[in-house]
Amino acid sequence: MYRAARDRSRMHMEQVISDSLELSAYLGRRFNQRKITLVGHSWGAEGERISYDWTLAQARAAGDLGVVRKLKEIGPPPYGGDWRRKFMTQRRPLGRYGGECYRSRRGAFGVVIKNRVLSPEYTLVDRINYFRGIFDSVGLLLPELLTVDLFDQVPRVDVPLWFMLGRHDYAVPSVLAHRYFDRVTAPAKTLVWFENSSHLPNTKERELFNKTLVDRLRPAALRDS
Repeated sequence: MYRAARDRSRMHMEQVISDSLELSAYLGRRFNQRKITLVGHSWGAEGERISYDWTLAQARAAGDLGVVRKLKEIGPPPYGGDWRRKFMTQRRPLGRYGGECYRSRRGAFGVVIKNRVLSPEYTLVDRINYFRGIFDSVGLLLPELLTVDLFDQVPRVDVPLWFMLGRHDYAVPSVLAHRYFDRVTAPAKTLVWFENSSHLPNTKERELFNKTLVDRLRPAALRDS
């Protein structure tokens, strides 16, 4: 994402979709597979409002009057003006209340740092550029993303869908994803809840997540071939 963001004119949703299709076709050719499984993570629009309301409620319940004041000052999404500052004003306490990483007051940052440091496939430059890419891509993509309404724009998909949701996720609220799961039409739909996760079930419940992919999703994909 960091290198991609250097060409700001191409950092938009249409390009992300085009890249995903191109990468999917490449992987199919590279591994001689007629079908592949795409795994996506995060992003949402109405979810930002749900996330804000939940964070404000948690701050009030905890008696964090300073956080309440700051959240009321920026107001609920969609944010105007310096929206990046407002976005981070809401995201910081969200992490402390466990909305990113269940039962953790440090949010997801520590988990991400640990994974980048311990993963041998990342070089030092990769580790630095990972975070630079996040900040640049959020800055360029989020305003457009907040105009997307999947309920209206994508009422149907033509491939099987699996939703693997952290029960306590309020970074991209799983309550909204569940609502969309019930609404969207697809050849087959499966919903899997991770009861001890927020936004990171693939990390927080890694063994169960991987087991679900191998023991449930893969056989289902083969049956659908």
